[in-house]
Amino acid sequence: MFFQAFSRLLLAVGIALCVSSAAVADTSIPPATTVCGAWWRKLKPDDRKMTVKIYDNKAQPVGKIPGSSHYVRNLPQGTGACGITYGGKGSFGACLWDGGNINTTTSSNLSPGWLNGAHTANCGKKFYANKKNVHMEGTVVDACSFNDDAPKIGIAEGCSTMYVTQDLYDKLTNTKHGDVSKIKLVLDNWDFVNAPSA
Repeated sequence: MFFQAFSRLLLAVGIALCVSSAAVADTSIPPATTVCGAWWRKLKPDDRKMTVKIYDNKAQPVGKIPGSSHYVRNLPQGTGACGITYGGKGSFGACLWDGGNINTTTSSNLSPGWLNGAHTANCGKKFYANKKNVHMEGTVVDACSFNDDAPKIGIAEGCSTMYVTQDLYDKLTNTKHGDVSKIKLVLDNWDFVNAPSA
């Protein structure tokens, strides 16, 4: 009898410990310092594989990220906000939103977008992108302001969108360099390999 009561006590203590540890914030994810980092933290772990649609031609949109039509292009070779030269052969990189062209006001405590010239903590972060049976990894190499001349974009759209280097585009679409007009790329999802420097 005591054994059964003792077992129930241990079970109750075990459940209480599990519940209390689940209520503690995940300390492996740094506190948000960017608008996109705060957005990413609000996603459930299963939702952190962010859906993104990539367009390669402004005149012929292929799809929409919910709430807006947003066009993404391939990155030309260069060096940007991260100080990383990219675009050469074998360059698997992406440019993430710098918070420009946003359609809402944000907290002054948070840096806009994922990164910008003043906030470069996400530079060099590894990410993965999935397209059907193709899984590619790359590096965050620059900050981009999406569609400065187009309608303003929301936080979810800006934070879930990326521009990619030509070589990464080619691998994801299984095309030869320069064939961007022939294949429209829509990623299934993408995310950071490790938590972003939010």
